Amino acid sequence: MALSAPGVQVRQRRPWQSRTGANGQAQVFWTLGQRSGAGINIVRASSALAVGSVDFTATGLTATPASIVVDSGNNQTGGLGQPLAFPFVAAVVDAGHNRVPNVSVTFTVKQGGGNVAGGPSQTVNTDSNGRAIAVLTLGTQPGNDNNLAEASFPGNAGLPAAFSASARAPGDPANTTISGVVLDNSNNPIEGVTIRLFQTNQGSSNNLPVQVGAPVQTNAQGTFLMQPAPIGFFKLMADGTTAVGPKSYPTLEYDIVTVAGNENTVGMPIYLPALDTTNQLCVDATHGGTLTVPQAPGFALTVLPGSATFPGGSRQGCISVMPVNGDKVPMAPGFGQQPRFIVSIQPAGTTFNPPAPMTLPNVDGLAPKAVTEMYSYDHDLGMFIAIGTGTVSDDGSVIASNPGVGVLKAGWHCGGNPNLIGSAGTCLECQTCQGANCVADASQNGQTLPDDKCKVCNNGNISGIPLDTTEVSRAVTFGMPNETVSKINEALGQLTKFGIIASLNLLRVTGTEKTSECCEAETGKGHKDSGSISGNFGGFAVEGKVWPPGPIPKFGPKKIPLGVVTIIVEAKFIGGVFIGLSGKVEGEVGHKKTDWGSRSERRTIYGRAPATPSSAPIRRMPSPAG
Repeated sequence: MALSAPGVQVRQRRPWQSRTGANGQAQVFWTLGQRSGAGINIVRASSALAVGSVDFTATGLTATPASIVVDSGNNQTGGLGQPLAFPFVAAVVDAGHNRVPNVSVTFTVKQGGGNVAGGPSQTVNTDSNGRAIAVLTLGTQPGNDNNLAEASFPGNAGLPAAFSASARAPGDPANTTISGVVLDNSNNPIEGVTIRLFQTNQGSSNNLPVQVGAPVQTNAQGTFLMQPAPIGFFKLMADGTTAVGPKSYPTLEYDIVTVAGNENTVGMPIYLPALDTTNQLCVDATHGGTLTVPQAPGFALTVLPGSATFPGGSRQGCISVMPVNGDKVPMAPGFGQQPRFIVSIQPAGTTFNPPAPMTLPNVDGLAPKAVTEMYSYDHDLGMFIAIGTGTVSDDGSVIASNPGVGVLKAGWHCGGNPNLIGSAGTCLECQTCQGANCVADASQNGQTLPDDKCKVCNNGNISGIPLDTTEVSRAVTFGMPNETVSKINEALGQLTKFGIIASLNLLRVTGTEKTSECCEAETGKGHKDSGSISGNFGGFAVEGKVWPPGPIPKFGPKKIPLGVVTIIVEAKFIGGVFIGLSGKVEGEVGHKKTDWGSRSERRTIYGRAPATPSSAPIRRMPSPAG
């Protein structure tokens, strides 16, 4: 009698021979595979002397919890003191990577000052799919990945599941923008890609996408800017069908949360892989086929005739597949996966009924006949979802979807088990992940922070950049700028009512300038210069005239405050003729100059309280009458 176990993992993977005893019975001890599920384990008994065969089935139950992994919700962005748009979801699994229900999981805020359910921690039980869910309310300090939380269960001998989130300070809603850059798989910019924004809840519109705001297109550098942008949670669509150039590109969707008054992004460049228009499978109601990818041996997608429905409802069209670099996937796979092989099946949104069987190369090195989950990214749900199981071939080369399992909707696809080591959390600047903890990263010592170039890493901590604040003095020549002179001369025009025509003749005088090091968060280390002088730094050119007949007026001193300096004039008359006229300029003039990195130079002219007055040269004119 031969015993075989189709599609499952048993102690002996080859058929096992057993002879019947005196009672006509044959027996074998059966070790179940690592996957749980009703009737998922099957052993078939057959004999060359018997008609037909007999199948034995067994149900695999989940074992005790072995590890906890991030399922979804990591790396979000939100407003200070506000709940995140999506919950943190952790999955508890056993040694066979089966999700374990009814496990007590505690979420703990580790950094950032946020809270879960109003406190520093929250304990929940996993649901029937082994998922534990908590919503983080961000702290009150802005920063990148500065809010950290961990999830673990009692007796966990491995690492906790770690989540990070970034907090943004809300600002003026009118200044809210969405920006980004669109690149191909070789990091080349793509011009002409249309960027659209859609509401996430279309229940009132018969589930048809509702566009928000006006679309924009990428420029020659691949960048785009939406301004002003709405505030909330949206779907951002990058439509590659409008791209400039000979290549064709797909359309991808991203989840995005916008914070008022901020420049919002999807957190990474938008990568659109060029469509393979030469290697594609064209199908319709009567034609199907199998699509392979020459550059990815082991991949295959089988589409039955009439099973594909393309966007818009057509049953006729062409399907293409492109392998995608793991670091360029628009969203992280769930279930703690870090797959090495991911493909994009296009056109996105094409549905397959029945599901299209798929084979992936076993680049993760799973054991022959091992059973693992296969995943697809659902653009409607905004997350990777399990589409069923696949089994590693006898030679270990590929993972083939099990009967009845396959691609339901075109998009991003992968398969494999959760990563066995590492934590999905993000350590702060100047630190690196070591096990379940963040430790000092010596390689970052002396590096400035990306959001504050006045701070550097120092043995895992953040400290101010060293500055030499000692002022160095040197002699320098000063003079008032033309703008200031013009304002003074404009004010001197007020003297014409007294018969005085005056204008300022500035001198250039020598003063002292002081220089010291300074720093600005945006541009980094630089220098600050300042200097000033006081005393005799200007005078008047003055003309007088005969006062009209009548009483001889007397005036002076008359002060004209100008903000920067004060002009003082005084006149004496004898016989209607000016015989004495003097002018003074009181005040202090100087400048400030800052030079931080690439920031342009800034100058300021300032004035202070009156200083020592200076006499102005005068010129008397005799009266025409005498």
